[in-house]
Amino acid sequence: MVEVKLSENETGLGGFKKNSRYMDVGGWRIGIVPDVRFDLGDADFFVKVVFTPGEEVGFAARQPRLVGLFPVDLHKAQAAARERPHP
Repeated sequence: MVEVKLSENETGLGGFKKNSRYMDVGGWRIGIVPDVRFDLGDADFFVKVVFTPGEEVGFAARQPRLVGLFPVDLHKAQAAARERPHP
């Protein structure tokens, strides 16, 4: 299972997911965050992608894990992009 959440906290798995929507496109799972409006220069929150394995792993391994963390704040996003290694 994949969940897309909005969160003010960079750490942890929590976040607002009530209005998130999901669809499959050509075998890819797509998450859509709620329709929100914000100023990129003043948006201090994160989009989190949380994956919980299913029956493909043993029961003990079915723990949710953060697989994507994306800052919406323009300055944090630019800094994160500079820190990422480029191929």
